[in-house]
Amino acid sequence: MEKKKMYLVFVVVLVVAMLVAALAGAGIAIHFNNKEDTTNLSQENQPSENNNAITPGNAVTPTNPVVNPSAPVVNPSAPVVDPAATEEATQATAGVKVGPYTTGAFYFYNAEGKNLKLRASASVDVDTGVEIPSGTKLEVKQIIASDVAAYPYWGAVSYKGTDGYVAMQFLMTEADYIAEFGEAAAAAPGNYTVGKYVVTGTGDYGLKVKPEPGYGDALSMAYDGEELEVLAIVTWEDADDDELLYWGNIEWDGHDAYVCMAYLEKAE
Repeated sequence: MEKKKMYLVFVVVLVVAMLVAALAGAGIAIHFNNKEDTTNLSQENQPSENNNAITPGNAVTPTNPVVNPSAPVVNPSAPVVDPAATEEATQATAGVKVGPYTTGAFYFYNAEGKNLKLRASASVDVDTGVEIPSGTKLEVKQIIASDVAAYPYWGAVSYKGTDGYVAMQFLMTEADYIAEFGEAAAAAPGNYTVGKYVVTGTGDYGLKVKPEPGYGDALSMAYDGEELEVLAIVTWEDADDDELLYWGNIEWDGHDAYVCMAYLEKAE
């Protein structure tokens, strides 16, 4: 009987021990589960490393970017300036001196009546096919220095809608041109102005239409009463008579041509 009681006590103690152990194990599992959930929640509340996205319900205060106090303040509405365009605009301003020349008004003059070639670049290598007659006023917008001794300076000009370059050594300043030929020649060469004229005083001979001012073969003939549109007035010096003559630039059958202004009268 005594052994039976002892056996029952042993069984009860064993059952109690097993229950205590089971409860203790369950507590440890709950503790670890809670810790894992906390870790997951902590990671979910962190902003994405790639895009800093914040999921709804997770209040995360974004960090402010680091600002360099020495960095210049940029106005986002300010226009973007092209340095090359700025430099070109500065060079094109009248009064810019390069070497012995200053941008501004010049005249091309050749005592033999030869034309000046308009180049496509500041070089004799590339031609535009356009020629500028003697006595033409040009506005030099930019002056470029060259390393070629024969043509040390070039001027950027525009003539009859074509942009190009001319060798500066063939140009006279406006002041020098006026000093040489007078105010009237500079303002309106020979007191002539562009416009419509009528051929007169040629009789039966007619007026020679030439490819350039001065002597030389004629392209064709124009006769008394014929009306011509003079586009520009140029000067040419007769070397034999030491006389400055005036020629009218016209278009003749699609060609650039010239006629002597002495045989033209302003149309009514």
